[in-house]
Amino acid sequence: MSKEDLISIVVYIGMLVIAIVIGTTVLMPAGGLSSISYINNNSGLGFVFILLCSLAGILINGIFVEVFHCLGALIGGYTILSCNIFGFCVFKAKENGQIKKKVKLFKSCDGLTGETIVAPKRDNANPMPSVLLPFLFFVLEASAFYLVLNLIDSSSKNNSGDLLLSVKFATVIIVTIGFMFALYNYVPLHIDSTTDGYRIVLFSKKINTEAYNKFLSYNASILLGEEKPDIVPFEEITDYTAQYNMLKIYELIEKEDYVEARRLLDLILENPKKISKSSFKLYSTQKIYIDILERNGVLDEEYKTQFKNIQPDIRTYIYKMTSLETYKVYLLVIGLIEGSESEVKVCKDKFQKTYKKSTSLNKDFEYNLFNKALDLLNSKK
Repeated sequence: MSKEDLISIVVYIGMLVIAIVIGTTVLMPAGGLSSISYINNNSGLGFVFILLCSLAGILINGIFVEVFHCLGALIGGYTILSCNIFGFCVFKAKENGQIKKKVKLFKSCDGLTGETIVAPKRDNANPMPSVLLPFLFFVLEASAFYLVLNLIDSSSKNNSGDLLLSVKFATVIIVTIGFMFALYNYVPLHIDSTTDGYRIVLFSKKINTEAYNKFLSYNASILLGEEKPDIVPFEEITDYTAQYNMLKIYELIEKEDYVEARRLLDLILENPKKISKSSFKLYSTQKIYIDILERNGVLDEEYKTQFKNIQPDIRTYIYKMTSLETYKVYLLVIGLIEGSESEVKVCKDKFQKTYKKSTSLNKDFEYNLFNKALDLLNSKK
């Protein structure tokens, strides 16, 4: 188990602890939900009440977190390209030479409840407001919670009606969900998704902000069908500079300049501590892809043995087809090293499904690289 996996588990346990503490100290004891007459008369309604308020809490917190992301991005000097909240996505696209706003339902995203994609309007755009403003929302939410409870407690001294008690406990549940969101979103470490807390740590270094803005500009050119800007790779490696450098590496792969692609990739991988564990695993798989293409698919027994001795977590990362970028690697491994035609078919089918669902702006590029691997595989039959 990787450090990131362990941290993710600890965060989820922390979220669960918050829910349990509030449930056992506020909702369940005497004077809790049972003080509401309709719940006291029918205990089943207590479960329904908690469920409905929890759903409301998830919706309210999820919506406002993305709204505050958007507000922060605008303050920081960015334009909003898309905003996805619970699969409801409003985005910009180029159609007939014009930029139009579109809406799509059930669109997946890289985030707990949503994702906002932006592009810098100027070179010195500052991403900090976008990651800090949701925290302001949580502070405002906690302040509103305190005020509501005080108002209800003062009003209920002479009148403890069901309406006031229902509002009180609904507020408790909704704000508890907010506390859980805040814990997840502001852990200053890389977990199972890139959180605002981790971004704050990264953006404390100027080079990361520069790389982040360049990466966003490149992606915006893809999304809006514009000419792609030239990529000048960074020599200093961080998570964001590595992410940006990979754009150049993919361009070099497409041009079949494997020597330069390998050089840039080795620069990223030479010190694993400079990037997150998940990034290291992903980029390591891309090196395997380059190795096989560079050999034109001619793999001797020494290489096959070398592959079988790679780090178990990287091997698992490939075989699980964890991300869109790993399918092309798995296809070559299973076809040229394992020699399993049935698994090749499975990989092709899964790739098509993942490709259709993917929100990655580089999905079409990955589609081309996958077909490049497929052509190589077919040429060896």
